[in-house]
Amino acid sequence: MLLARIKGCLSRLWASIRATFLGPSDWDEQSYLAFNPDVREAVERGELRSGLEHWHRRGRLEGRRRWAGHVWRRTLKQSEVPHWLKTEMLAISTIEPQIFPSKAFWAVAREHRPMKDSSAGYLYSQLLEEIEGKTFTHVFLLSSLRAGGVELECLRHIQTLASNFGARILVILTENTDSPWLYRLSQSVTQLDFGKKRNKVDQSSAEVVLARLLLKLKPPVIHNANSAIGWQLFCRYGAALCSESKLYASLPCFEYTNEGEPFGYARQLEKAHPYLERVFCDNHWFPAMLGEMYGIRADLFVVMAYPVSVAPRFKYTADSRQKVLWASRLDRQKRPDILQKIAQSTPECIFHVYGSGPSDKRADTAKTCDGLRKLSNVVMFGAYDGFDAIPTDNYAVFLYTAQWDGMPNVILEALASGLAVLAPNIGGISEVIPPNSGFLVPQFDDIQAYVDAVRRMTANPQLIFEERNRALRFLREKYSSDAFAASLAMLPSYTRSERLPIPNRTSESDDIKRAIKLAPQSAVILKNGQAD
Repeated sequence: MLLARIKGCLSRLWASIRATFLGPSDWDEQSYLAFNPDVREAVERGELRSGLEHWHRRGRLEGRRRWAGHVWRRTLKQSEVPHWLKTEMLAISTIEPQIFPSKAFWAVAREHRPMKDSSAGYLYSQLLEEIEGKTFTHVFLLSSLRAGGVELECLRHIQTLASNFGARILVILTENTDSPWLYRLSQSVTQLDFGKKRNKVDQSSAEVVLARLLLKLKPPVIHNANSAIGWQLFCRYGAALCSESKLYASLPCFEYTNEGEPFGYARQLEKAHPYLERVFCDNHWFPAMLGEMYGIRADLFVVMAYPVSVAPRFKYTADSRQKVLWASRLDRQKRPDILQKIAQSTPECIFHVYGSGPSDKRADTAKTCDGLRKLSNVVMFGAYDGFDAIPTDNYAVFLYTAQWDGMPNVILEALASGLAVLAPNIGGISEVIPPNSGFLVPQFDDIQAYVDAVRRMTANPQLIFEERNRALRFLREKYSSDAFAASLAMLPSYTRSERLPIPNRTSESDDIKRAIKLAPQSAVILKNGQAD
């Protein structure tokens, strides 16, 4: 009897010593630090030697979470499971009969959510705090808002929806980069800089957090303008997102590698198109091309004529030495080497060149730019802040060179400013410059065709005047703000702006606390490409 008591005392003493100096038998240092970010930061600053030290000092008394591999589980009710998930389970059950969604299956089904790093939860709570309980009719996903054709088109959507349709808009910036065009957004538009916060979590967790946020907001419309993570969400979680919102996207044309392989967001259409309501394009050529490539239905695409302000400030009068304007990026797509050869072949013309310096850092592009600077009939003006920043001069024609493109915004701006445009017949350019006008070069790299066209125009100024007047009439009719708003009005599922119900909750702060508490489970709430 005495021996048994002694053994019991020694056993309890050893357990106490182990808990005090060695930690619990199931101690997991990494899990404790993951579950308690403040402790992790204290260890990183050198204030604590380890998470175990904190556990001994205060963690036990504070009831800190420490269990590695702890799993949260509860019984599921069939009514809680979304319809799309049941449909997928039914389809997959032909391969794995054990997941047939029968009544017997739901009677024993359990929901399991492993507890993981809570950094995603804190990110989610930050986003909720910034939104402040607002509701939105439209959420736009943009990588950033900087000078560019796609960004300009997106601004047209936002401005028209807000002014003509009373939309309540949230713009989510998804990349950690500058957005110099933010000032163009009206004060009624809410901005959320997700990109500068997402570096706190890995890519997978960032996708989960953003998807959870969109599912919580439930806006009638989600419009992905040019966000890479937005396309990942559409591909991976499209079934869940489209069950709550209509999914829209804007697509620029393909880019091409040195070997001629196309790449760009349009490659995501193969996976994402079943979930999309509509895809906006700025020309008819690109949707036709995508339809042939992927066999996508034609009515998925909507071609928009994005409005331009027609203000013809350039006026041409015949001169002894003609001036030609070129303004674009000095990179592989815009083919400054073609510009160089045209300038060399037409020494009677002066070329004014606006554009920033080779962005792709390729040796051949840099060499071409150096070659342009050495030509006596070329004047390099450097970067410019929009077409309106180019000073008015007596230009005979605006010269555009490129190997591939969709509907170049700079061409529309040049035409709207009163310039005749000479361009290659690529992408959708023939939709604004008729092939029989004499201002469209059949082959993008036909140097002699460019040279002949420049000399024919400057020898007969009447051709320039007629093309200028034709383009101005065309733009006023087809590319007006009213015409654009009328086109959007034909998509009622896109322009809807009725007031959304306020989510049921006791308070926003309670909702944020709940997010922090449950957020470690977020990586499983959207498991295997879907969401609850």
